[in-house]
Amino acid sequence: MARLTIDRAQLDDTAVVVHIDGDLDAFRVADFRQAMAADRAASRLILELGAVFFDSAGLNALVTTIRQVREHGGEAAIACAHPTTSGLLKTTGFDRIVTLTSTVEEARCALGDTGRRRIEVTAA
Repeated sequence: MARLTIDRAQLDDTAVVVHIDGDLDAFRVADFRQAMAADRAASRLILELGAVFFDSAGLNALVTTIRQVREHGGEAAIACAHPTTSGLLKTTGFDRIVTLTSTVEEARCALGDTGRRRIEVTAA
């Protein structure tokens, strides 16, 4: 039986990583959209893709999620080390609409987060 797993991790006050694995297809796209509802307003959203099978409904759901994050003033990136999945994303042109990296750390850097907190000091 086909499956879809979605795990969410809050990296800090503004960054969320959502790990997606399995089948993101017409049968499971509603589950994906429901799981992503809370993260549409994230300042920085990283979608970490494992071995994911997509159909057109699944790809549309990814595009919609990225668009909604941007409409709320946020940024999104996709981290994908799986060669078949990243190849599909490149073939379909995803790398032209969103940052596509191999790791979550690379995605964090691409979104302007080095993992270090900045401290501003003002003169008195």
